[in-house]
Amino acid sequence: MKWLKISMRRREWLLFGVLYFVAGYYGCAWLTATRASVALHIFSWEAGLPVIPAGIYGYLLPYPAIVLTYLLIRSEVCFRYFVQNIFLVLTIHFLIFLLFPTAMNRSPVPPGHSWSLTLLRHYYTLDPPQNLFPSIHVSLPFLSTLSLWPERRWWRYVMLLATLVICVSVILIKQHYVVDVIGAIGITAVVYTTRRMALSPPVN
Repeated sequence: MKWLKISMRRREWLLFGVLYFVAGYYGCAWLTATRASVALHIFSWEAGLPVIPAGIYGYLLPYPAIVLTYLLIRSEVCFRYFVQNIFLVLTIHFLIFLLFPTAMNRSPVPPGHSWSLTLLRHYYTLDPPQNLFPSIHVSLPFLSTLSLWPERRWWRYVMLLATLVICVSVILIKQHYVVDVIGAIGITAVVYTTRRMALSPPVN
């Protein structure tokens, strides 16, 4: 398929993006481990929510969402714009993580044996309860939604639905709070709209 052949030429950018994310995310967690404070704000209603292990399936969606966006964007101009936005959004997140490190007192995983519980336990092992605000898990799929909106009429709704599921899932598994979701949406929207308005001619 033509779109798949085009996407293969972009694999270097995908690999570089993954390396940048991993180095920045875990690097920030390591540098701020001794000074991370409790989240900026916690609503009373979310503080009482139990851990819902099934939310882990939605929490894993950002990874295929990003890869799918790399494959689906047709225009090379739009692709470059998408890649630039990813690195800019990630850089802003990393700076905030370093300047205002946040953490959470993560709820214990409920007892039992299921695929959801097993995945959640493994993810808790890999992902420290830091780097909360803003949520990269929300920012990147939301950026994918905005990037696909101009040229992929059907896929943009699929990505929007995936983003909404992710927004809920990060709260259900107690990896983020509502304020982290709001901050991620706000930062990503500002970055995307500001850079889009600055383009001449604008990307179609």
